[in-house]
Amino acid sequence: QVRLEMPHGVDVDPSTEEVYVTDTKLKTVLIYSSDLLFKRKLGHNLVYPLDVRISQNCIVVLDYGSKDSSCKPSMYKFNRSGNLISAFHLLDGHVSIEYTQHFSMDCRG
Repeated sequence: QVRLEMPHGVDVDPSTEEVYVTDTKLKTVLIYSSDLLFKRKLGHNLVYPLDVRISQNCIVVLDYGSKDSSCKPSMYKFNRSGNLISAFHLLDGHVSIEYTQHFSMDCRG
């Protein structure tokens, strides 16, 4: 069993009832069964994951920070198997969101 250390964001997958929890200290997303038994981790290269959202097609994680210490908030999109599909940096000149901690998305992801 993996113990939460600094949980921050949570979402429930409506199709599987799995519970996804971001943990900023463990730098990952922990996935639990509906009866809260640990199943697996997602996003092992995150820096400071703040929030997670589940859709039919994907899992999106809001991460604050980057490996190069530039502290750029980023959104990471994973497929349902946990493989990274894409990354979007929120301070890339097109979008500027510096201090967000949570987000929402529609059913399309």
